[in-house]
Amino acid sequence: MFRQYKLRNFFPLLLWACVPRTNPISKQDREIASRIKEFRRARKCTRTYLAAHLGVAPAAITRIELGRVPLKYDLARDLFSYLGIDPEWAATGKGTPSGKVELPEAIALNTNGNATFSSVFFDELWPIFKDEKLEPELETVLRHTRGKVKAAQIEIWFRCVPSGYVRELDNGLEQFWKEFYSKLPPENPKMKLRRELEFASFLKDLERRLAKQKESGKNNELTDAASYGKISEVKAQLPNLLDRLNRATKETGKMSALAVFLGVPLASVSRWLSGKREPGGEITLRLLHWVEQQERKK
Repeated sequence: MFRQYKLRNFFPLLLWACVPRTNPISKQDREIASRIKEFRRARKCTRTYLAAHLGVAPAAITRIELGRVPLKYDLARDLFSYLGIDPEWAATGKGTPSGKVELPEAIALNTNGNATFSSVFFDELWPIFKDEKLEPELETVLRHTRGKVKAAQIEIWFRCVPSGYVRELDNGLEQFWKEFYSKLPPENPKMKLRRELEFASFLKDLERRLAKQKESGKNNELTDAASYGKISEVKAQLPNLLDRLNRATKETGKMSALAVFLGVPLASVSRWLSGKREPGGEITLRLLHWVEQQERKK
């Protein structure tokens, strides 16, 4: 009698255990979890190691990979960046697993970082990812190189300005930027975000290339931008630029001044000006900037 009572009471429980439970997350989120697990294993990265780097408990990674909880956007951002996972591949399975695109911060998308990665990706980012590139690689390289050249020039301005005028220079530069930006035509926020994504991805890929170059022990005088791609528009003017540079450096001490401006050995400048070696893309831009300055002084 006691046995019958026990079996009768536990039968519903046994039946419940045998019936497949409905998965609490969507099929899309389960597929994302499966891809992450696949990529992590391919990289021979343990859940414990990954969790320690991301600052979460190993159980959190386990729950995500088993499809028990969806991957949240902020965690996806850190996880993809650390493992080098392409967001589009993680979300759709299309493209290559290893990617260059870095996810923007949730605040840049006006969304909650605690939202699921799948919802943020398909609502906010998919319209950007599925389109063609916004601008050619050359334009992105020019943004990078021009920015570095101007940043170096501004640093010189701050070193040269007399004491007591540093704040005034700072305010003046900021005011100029605000006035300049206010005159630009209005731009779709999505286009701006897309360009920022491309630029951030370009810089990230550049860092990886330079890290590999450093690991291989190669000493390359070409600059980062040149290693990424030649700047054809400027390189086409190189013969004329070298003539202008040779005229500008005839005066004693000018070649040394140019070497100091570029932050390179005098021997490198001599080889570039003699045509024995071609300067990289960024150096070419800086050479052009320097010679224009010298010609304006005359």
